[in-house]
Amino acid sequence: STEVVEEFISIADGQLVLEGVRAAGGSYRANPRLSVTRIGTRALPRALDALAPQIRLGLAQAEDARRFQLQAVGDPLSQRADGRALRMAAALTQPPGQPACLEELVVTLLAVQRGHADGVQPEQMTTYLERAYAFVQASAPQALKEITATRQLTATAEKAVDEALATFNVARIS
Repeated sequence: STEVVEEFISIADGQLVLEGVRAAGGSYRANPRLSVTRIGTRALPRALDALAPQIRLGLAQAEDARRFQLQAVGDPLSQRADGRALRMAAALTQPPGQPACLEELVVTLLAVQRGHADGVQPEQMTTYLERAYAFVQASAPQALKEITATRQLTATAEKAVDEALATFNVARIS
């Protein structure tokens, strides 16, 4: 019975630091650098195991680079990392009371982390992701069903979602 109590305490332990109220939607933005959790990856669905750990690191590194103005020297890698971090922060902003389902999170993370959204301005991420997710739903429904049913991101599902996002970008640009 002690183990159950320790698990409960571990899950409940942590803090989430919120930054200001956004004027547009009135939602809060979480600061991943200052937020702390001891939940660990055991609480994550397996589909997010490979995708989620890089979020906090990427956002923190981009914030540090901005703070020290490393991208001011024109380093393209720093600028690309900063742009991805800004897009990731925008992509993770959810309207209050509208949680994203697992397969939508997977599509979102793949779109940003794999560079499919690299040409999208952060303020346009919501629209881009809504359209990209709808496209993936239409063109790779079996992959999304597999993610939902197994809560895992298999190589087959990942490839199908990645290809659908690439096709979406080609169609969007054309």
